[in-house]
Amino acid sequence: MGQLRLLARRDPDRFEPDLADALLNLGAALLDARRPRESVRPTAEAVRVRRDLARRSPDRHLPGLAAALSNLVSVHLDLEEWDAAAEHAQEVVDVRRRLVDGSYAHEQDLLRALDLQSQVRRSRMSGGRAVR
Repeated sequence: MGQLRLLARRDPDRFEPDLADALLNLGAALLDARRPRESVRPTAEAVRVRRDLARRSPDRHLPGLAAALSNLVSVHLDLEEWDAAAEHAQEVVDVRRRLVDGSYAHEQDLLRALDLQSQVRRSRMSGGRAVR
């Protein structure tokens, strides 16, 4: 990861997307290995990198931001951090709404994001917390 970070600093437009993907993959692998606490840092960093990329080039990077945020929601769900999961689930929905342009694929992605948001709400309720 160190080499990729160095490359991303030298040539952000070329290597930051690869860095975000690598961080997201690391976070997902840690989550799959049932190590959600260790998954937080790389997944959150992937989201930060994707946010920056999406600010600079939304058409190209908003889908990657939505995917990274979805993974972060999963991490927070596993850790039973309901407020953080709800906050990021709302952001996933917001990003997916921006992407809907009449294309079937984007509409399906939005439906999946809304389903994820609903899952977060149900998890909060089952955890004994009221849903806002």
